[in-house]
Amino acid sequence: MFIYWALGFGHWDFSQSMSFPHSVKPGRRAQARAAGYRTKLLLGAAALLLVSCGALFLYFTMRTPLTPNSAHTADEASSTAQSIIPAGNDEFVPPFSADTFEGKRFSVAEYEDKTAVIIDFWASWCAFCEKEMPLMQYMEDLYGKDKLTVVGIHRGDSEPVEKGVTLAAKLGIKYLLLQDPEGKYFKLLGQGKPFMPLTIFIDREGRIVERRIGPKTAEEIRVSTAKIIAP
Repeated sequence: MFIYWALGFGHWDFSQSMSFPHSVKPGRRAQARAAGYRTKLLLGAAALLLVSCGALFLYFTMRTPLTPNSAHTADEASSTAQSIIPAGNDEFVPPFSADTFEGKRFSVAEYEDKTAVIIDFWASWCAFCEKEMPLMQYMEDLYGKDKLTVVGIHRGDSEPVEKGVTLAAKLGIKYLLLQDPEGKYFKLLGQGKPFMPLTIFIDREGRIVERRIGPKTAEEIRVSTAKIIAP
């Protein structure tokens, strides 16, 4: 009621709201006091409005924090949700070749009918990728290279290859690391979905068993890997 009146939508007779002896009418002091109340209410309403606007501004500007890697926010959108893209029974990994970090030529066809393969796309700006890379290394060490080959494809289209080399050395990664300077392998194997992390689990026949988008726990990686290992 106070705010309604203070904003000018109604009129309030302060002489009626204040209690005075019946024989005494409100004088100038009472009128001045009433005017002071009205001024305070107006200031309070204005302050409340400013605080509300400020809160809304902060909410919408802080929903997506601006960081040095904000350009990759869309790529790492999957950090908030884990999803599995089921592969068809007859979906096989498309043949492709790429250069390793050492400049050697890699062909995925060389591993068909030999070992299962995990293809993991990564970059230094992807925090979840950095956490998962040692887990990928552990899986290859656990099963051995005669049963499992892990291939990490660096997103060279999003950062210089030197950053990838530095991160891999820091983490002690020993599995195959490929370059993707134009992002064409990411588009080819990710079916055009611009999300990271992206990991593809392929059995020894070259069949894609799972595509996993988003952060994965060690247990999820273990379960997905077990599905592609030949008994």
